[in-house]
Amino acid sequence: MKDLLLLCHRLPFPPNKGDKIRSYHLLKFLAERWRIHLVTFIDDDNDEQYRDALRDICASIHIQRIKPTAAKLRALSGLLLGGTFTDAFYRFAAVQREVNRLIEQHDIRHAFCYSTPMAQYLNAHDGLHRFMDFVDMDSYKWKQYSQSHKPPMSWVFATEFRRLLTREKSIAEQYDACWFVTPEEQALFERESARQFQRLGFYRNGVDQQYFDATAAFDTPFPAERKAIVFTGAMDYYANADAVQWFADQVLPALRQQNPALHFYIVGSKPAERVQALAKREGITVTGRVPDVRPYLQHAALAVAPMRIARGLQNKVLEGLSMGKAVVSTPEALEGLQRDPLLDELSAGSRADYIGRCQHFLQTPVPVERCLRYIRAHYDWHGNLQPLQAQMESA
Repeated sequence: MKDLLLLCHRLPFPPNKGDKIRSYHLLKFLAERWRIHLVTFIDDDNDEQYRDALRDICASIHIQRIKPTAAKLRALSGLLLGGTFTDAFYRFAAVQREVNRLIEQHDIRHAFCYSTPMAQYLNAHDGLHRFMDFVDMDSYKWKQYSQSHKPPMSWVFATEFRRLLTREKSIAEQYDACWFVTPEEQALFERESARQFQRLGFYRNGVDQQYFDATAAFDTPFPAERKAIVFTGAMDYYANADAVQWFADQVLPALRQQNPALHFYIVGSKPAERVQALAKREGITVTGRVPDVRPYLQHAALAVAPMRIARGLQNKVLEGLSMGKAVVSTPEALEGLQRDPLLDELSAGSRADYIGRCQHFLQTPVPVERCLRYIRAHYDWHGNLQPLQAQMESA
């Protein structure tokens, strides 16, 4: 096996949130074909317990702890000095020294970056075969933020968008191969860049269908008198917080007026203050971190993904479907998913549509087998990862 340096902006374990799900399955796939030297970061105290979880499949692991407050100050100074907030957040001299040492000691000729800010550690190593998984078009997220905020933050976000897009374009021009999570995300990047890139492509996510198994038996986490509507996701993420706020304000009251037994469960780690405040309302529970989201999905009457800001692919939709649940979603949440009449039925583009779709599926649940057919047809990890190996070997 050849050596591969894998730089990942967050420890790819456990696979319990969007970016870590993709990076974990990518790591497993690459480790079957390469000797992996993993350089990664921990930004969550809960992940400290998993420092050794990947040692059996990696030849070496270097982990850098991120202290969020210090990192944000460093990131802001990076923006003020003409760089990007994103790169500066992940910039550590100790990590650069470790990357340099690994490349020299193991004569590494191939390096794979997972997420744009990891590319800064290869700036001095342009002789390597370099690969990038952008996942989402990260710069466009900042453009969306700039459009949904008022000055002065809108100016800050717009600046980050412009600078990060320049960085992404440079990587796409220089690296041997780059990928996004969907063809729609690739097309968006090329549209915003006003050009096409020869070595740019995509590979889709999958779902661990043995883990998210609709036939598994879990005890219900809900009181018998409640009929649960569930949202899952990391609740310190702005787009998730915005989604549940909108649902709680615009949709839930109408649903509960018709059926007071309905109860909205916001399931996910580190809820922001605005999310915690929702728990004061009747009919809403904010769980915080839970050991397993599957019981919440399995015993829910309905899952929802009311995203108004979304990039890439929403794993919450795929996981809900894999558990046999209708996931009523905004068009933004379904963008990038393989088209199917089922998704057309789940899509709701306005407040009235969203209320109507929820009411429909609460009364008439979607057949479990229909959900599973869609997942099996399009979201197998092993099959979706296959194009990477051929492209990496040809570099």
